[in-house]
Amino acid sequence: MNNTLETQIASIKEAMGNMPKNNIKNKNKYKEYIESILNDVTELKEKIYKEINDRYQNIIIKSKNNNEIETDPRIEKYKEYINLSNNYNTSYEKSHLDRIIDEITRFNQDDLNKINEDIKKCIVVFNNVGIKLTNDSFNYSIYTNKYMKLFLDELNNSNLDNDKLKQCFEEIYWQCPDLIIEIAFNLSHLYYQNKKQFDRYYNNELEKVEKELNITEKEINSNLKIATRNNYLNTRNNLNNIISRFLNKEYNINDYSQDKINSYYAQIGSNEGNIELIDNLLTTLKEYRYYKDNLHIIDDIKNIYKEKAKYKDAFKNKLKEITKTNNKIIGLTKKYFSKEKSKLFNNKEKLEKILLDSENEIINIKKSYEELELDKFNELVFTLTDANTLYDLLKIASSYYIYLKKLIEKNNEGISIEEINKKVEELELFINSFDINIISNISINEERDIPTIISDKYKLLGIKITNDVIDNSLDTIIDILEKILLKNIIDKSNIKYEDIEFLCNSNEIINK
Repeated sequence: MNNTLETQIASIKEAMGNMPKNNIKNKNKYKEYIESILNDVTELKEKIYKEINDRYQNIIIKSKNNNEIETDPRIEKYKEYINLSNNYNTSYEKSHLDRIIDEITRFNQDDLNKINEDIKKCIVVFNNVGIKLTNDSFNYSIYTNKYMKLFLDELNNSNLDNDKLKQCFEEIYWQCPDLIIEIAFNLSHLYYQNKKQFDRYYNNELEKVEKELNITEKEINSNLKIATRNNYLNTRNNLNNIISRFLNKEYNINDYSQDKINSYYAQIGSNEGNIELIDNLLTTLKEYRYYKDNLHIIDDIKNIYKEKAKYKDAFKNKLKEITKTNNKIIGLTKKYFSKEKSKLFNNKEKLEKILLDSENEIINIKKSYEELELDKFNELVFTLTDANTLYDLLKIASSYYIYLKKLIEKNNEGISIEEINKKVEELELFINSFDINIISNISINEERDIPTIISDKYKLLGIKITNDVIDNSLDTIIDILEKILLKNIIDKSNIKYEDIEFLCNSNEIINK
């Protein structure tokens, strides 16, 4: 078509150059000729646009016909089992009270509604376990009791009136700036007071899930990894997703020409062909990248492990100390209410002294509460042995949100809580759903040259990739392997590279 158009254009230019324009008659003929040419060009333009659009839409329609891999519908049950059966954490973590209470302690006065929602979540957790919290449950201080009495009254009316709660908060705040912290401490105290009931509940929940799945723990772990892998493949292989990424310029079509693909194979010292081996290498390198990204976690736990003797009974002793102080604080609150209600007692100074003593105890206990969950983690590390693996270290870290959050904050100054939670979720996904072969075979005190191990294995299988390349150009190699695999997906689909190239070149014409 291009040659035909060029010939036509040359012919029109020649005709226009030869036409006389020396009088009105000739000028009118020249004008009529140009108008007829413009009409012809408009018709041709519409015809060409229709042909481009028809082909564009046909390719888009073809790309929507995907053969997805069947995904196990029980994947959420597998995840539930993994959470409930985790021996590294307790019912405090299984119930997510650790995360919710931590969020309460980071309260923002500009978002009291969010704090109220978190408090409500905690109450729901206790209800699920079979513990109904009442006004009397919140006797950590007279201020905690006053706020939570209104809170529970509002909750029993099936709706939280945040305006009422805000007014109550503002009335209390100047007397007790630590009100929200005290509510968090109160909730934590209630958990440890009822820990046995929590443990029974989550053990029963585990038994229910085990009975429902009716397969072994090994099969559950395997099925979860397979289901997660299939979900990933369905997303990766989806032609509609692939084309969208090309059209959005997330992918560059020029990176997937056959010449480029050949150059990628040359960079990894391999001949075109063994896609399964390429896929396996990609999985291995991604595991190594996860390892490198989380090496600071492994190193931190190793340092705790080296000094583990000092963490023997650390959590047990700290909890005993906190419980003793909590009982003293609650005793002071009960004493205050008892004397306040007594008709015979009217000494205002003594009441104020009780309040002051209570607040001083709460101020003193703050640091202990901050250390409590970290001591729980450190005490767990104390129980490890030299036989535990690097995988075990990351599994432990992913099981303790408070420890992980604080370590991420320490290594990423100014990081937002949303970014922290994303990192936590990524580690949990990697640990529980990823096919891990390297770090699960390296013990705590073992020093291994992982890039050399990977390089030696794949050299034997026909991929000549050096340990230096793996260590220093890891992201580049992963990117190359992903491009090879994506080109293979395209080549095996019902659309071709040329089709996507056409879509990219014509996208601006169709969607202008």
